[in-house]
Amino acid sequence: MNVARAAIVQEKPLYDALVDGHLAGAAIDVWWQPHFWDPLWNTENKPASAYPFWELDNVICVPHNIGFTDHQSDASLEIMVENIKRIRDGKEPINLVDKRLRY
Repeated sequence: MNVARAAIVQEKPLYDALVDGHLAGAAIDVWWQPHFWDPLWNTENKPASAYPFWELDNVICVPHNIGFTDHQSDASLEIMVENIKRIRDGKEPINLVDKRLRY
């Protein structure tokens, strides 16, 4: 699973390994053509990848912004405001990262 940037993964070797069965599967959340779904960013209408990962049964494909909604933005803003208030008041923020567990 890659949720970083597609450029850190070589596209063709990954595709070949998935087709050949050398790699059991992949979940792809980021793509080699950034913002492929947005005509303002992808003015040349390039596909997400040069290879049809989405046709493979052993691959789960989602756009990097799959969870982004207006409602989520509102909820995130509410949590941010609440955390500012909590820090101001000397309280622990919501969703604090546990550095020991690394998440």
